[in-house]
Amino acid sequence: MRRAVRFTTIGLLAVLTARLLDRAATPRVYAADTKLAIVDAFFEDPDRRIVRSLILNAGETVYFSFHVSGFKQDAKMHMQLHYTVQLLDPQGQPVVEEFSDDKEATLSPMDQNWTPKFDYQRVLPTFAPAGDYTLKVQVEDKLAKATTDFQGTFKVRGETIQPGDKLSVHQFIFSDTENGRQKNDDVYRQGTTLWARFKLTGYKVEDKAWWVEQELSILDAGGNVLFSNPTQSEKNRLFYPPRVLSTSFNLDISKGVKPGEYTLRLKIRDKLTNQETSYDAKFKVEP
Repeated sequence: MRRAVRFTTIGLLAVLTARLLDRAATPRVYAADTKLAIVDAFFEDPDRRIVRSLILNAGETVYFSFHVSGFKQDAKMHMQLHYTVQLLDPQGQPVVEEFSDDKEATLSPMDQNWTPKFDYQRVLPTFAPAGDYTLKVQVEDKLAKATTDFQGTFKVRGETIQPGDKLSVHQFIFSDTENGRQKNDDVYRQGTTLWARFKLTGYKVEDKAWWVEQELSILDAGGNVLFSNPTQSEKNRLFYPPRVLSTSFNLDISKGVKPGEYTLRLKIRDKLTNQETSYDAKFKVEP
């Protein structure tokens, strides 16, 4: 007796759904014999939604993804790709270390239009300079011995001070809190806290390292030194070193400090070049 076999719409949908979930589908269909190419390459937001014209703030994360089509398969339908990603600042300097990895897979006849997806994300430094950043991708098909490249750009809102070769203090301000607004009058009351911050440029960076020392003194109206802070040293090394250093500090103004005008004096030395600079800022103390 011959048994009747009936396929229901629900059963057919279940089979198709299972097959689609088994391997990620691409948004486009690419012919199997196309040339190796990076396709569907987009910057994205944190929710992985496509962003056509990406603008980030320094300290935020760049998200990026792409697919690769036209890769070769061997007799066993095995594919083997190698890829690298570079993130470059407006001067063409690497912001983070180059990322490199391999992607291999063994496909099936149902995968003839499948393309592998690659995700990439990196955090920008908080001191990243403003400008146009470049993301470069290169993919190598190890079986076909072929390569393909992609380059995309995005904007960063970041540090706008241009680093020079002369040690210089920039944007010195007094405030009432660590990250507060600049004071209008630079006047402090007895028993309060003085906060100040500034930016430094012109120090030497050698082999991704820098070494800067700072001395702080308080002088009265007659030029007499009333207070001197021990020398502070910043010696560090980063893959992507800052070209503009941001510094903040605070001083407690006790109730015993006499009212009057005072000078805050900074002496800064670049230990790699022995270059020195000084900066004076005046403030007042009132009862």
